[in-house]
Amino acid sequence: MTIDTPQTTQDFRLVSVLLYRAGAEAGESKDIKDLVDTFSYVESVTSPCVAATLNILDSAGLITDLPIQGMETIEIKLVANPDPAEEKLYRFKVWRLANRVSSNQKQTYTLGLVSEEAILNETNRTEGIQSGNPEKIVEKMLKEKLTSSKDFWSEPSAFQVKMIASRKRPFDI
Repeated sequence: MTIDTPQTTQDFRLVSVLLYRAGAEAGESKDIKDLVDTFSYVESVTSPCVAATLNILDSAGLITDLPIQGMETIEIKLVANPDPAEEKLYRFKVWRLANRVSSNQKQTYTLGLVSEEAILNETNRTEGIQSGNPEKIVEKMLKEKLTSSKDFWSEPSAFQVKMIASRKRPFDI
């Protein structure tokens, strides 16, 4: 029996890891694929956003040349071995620089990555009463408050609700 879906870490290959300066998503990028030691991607039903980490082995001085300080955009392009023609593109924002160690002209550090919606969630608050179908309320929060262009999937909701969502973040609803 053959399985056509990727099952292990060896089933994926990094094509590129592009790093954009904070606030310059359309500007000049730097491919840091050769500096990546490990890439970890997490998607969970208990978390409202996707997250990832990149462990970087930096002997080129990347952290000081750019500098990396947070809010940079990272685009990660991968292919799955069963179907190398299908590329997947993930866009993240750097929210954390951790585990920084320097020795022998090299630095290692971990970049904490989250979706752009997770960053916007921290600065947006809801106002007033939210009423209607819960599915529509959540879709409205994603599209209007978080300006997400991602596809939205949900199960149909049978009931109407009315809630006071004053000063809550969109992910909290």
